[in-house]
Amino acid sequence: FMTNLTLTTPLEVWEDGSIRVKNSRVTLDVIAGQFKTGATAEQIQEDFPSLNLREIYAVLAFYLEQTGFVEDYLKGQK
Repeated sequence: FMTNLTLTTPLEVWEDGSIRVKNSRVTLDVIAGQFKTGATAEQIQEDFPSLNLREIYAVLAFYLEQTGFVEDYLKGQK
């Protein structure tokens, strides 16, 4: 069988340069910040019930795969 092994990241860049979860106002900053302080995906979802776990886990996977990029982005947001 064949399957697509490429993950899609539910993130988009807004006109103001912020990176947010598609179809929401939740920023990468907030999710990464909570994750870095020890929050689980389920705990993040409690704070942002408009997001589903798949979106949160995909954002966390993006953070873990692209930590250098995300950390540089976060420094630029301050």
